[in-house]
Amino acid sequence: RTYWCCKMSHGDRRKAQILEAGLTLWPNVTARSIARALDMTHPGVLYHFSSAEKLCEAVAAHAVRTRDPRVVPQLIVAHHPAVAGMGAADRADWLSRV
Repeated sequence: RTYWCCKMSHGDRRKAQILEAGLTLWPNVTARSIARALDMTHPGVLYHFSSAEKLCEAVAAHAVRTRDPRVVPQLIVAHHPAVAGMGAADRADWLSRV
């Protein structure tokens, strides 16, 4: 996905790139693996998220928001908090696609 559009700041574009890289690397998301994938430093990735835990939470929330077909079923199976607001019918629908 491309995020070079109009009114996004450099920081917002970078954060979007980090979240997209996190989806690609799921379930092995770490600040270091994202940093390697984006040619950044580990502290550079964590700058946008205050901790490694918040980074993983943000990637999971991004997966739900963008309806990522690979990550969302994994979150459902793991009973991840990012899918806590998802109804039983939606969960069943997601899992039937796998």
